[in-house]
Amino acid sequence: MGEGCVDLKTYFEKFAALCPKVAVHIETISGFAREIPYLKADFWKVWPKARASDFAQFLALAKRGKPIPSHRSADAKEEQEYQKGELERSIKYCKETLGLGAK
Repeated sequence: MGEGCVDLKTYFEKFAALCPKVAVHIETISGFAREIPYLKADFWKVWPKARASDFAQFLALAKRGKPIPSHRSADAKEEQEYQKGELERSIKYCKETLGLGAK
């Protein structure tokens, strides 16, 4: 949480206003980046009404991002420690920056 290119502070301020007292569920997905094959024709079959203006906004958002280095360890304990660290950073960001969590 907080290491991508989405303005989560603004998002969660709006979320709190529109959905007061609704719990927030986070799922950390770390250690890899997923490619989005948007240049392949098959990709667009599930969005037959996609508008070029919306796609242009998506591309602008994507260009503000940065590559995410892959992380996989053959050692289970090392991988567990990596994932634990990722989760701890996310929870800290949610509490300290976004003001989420029990008060």
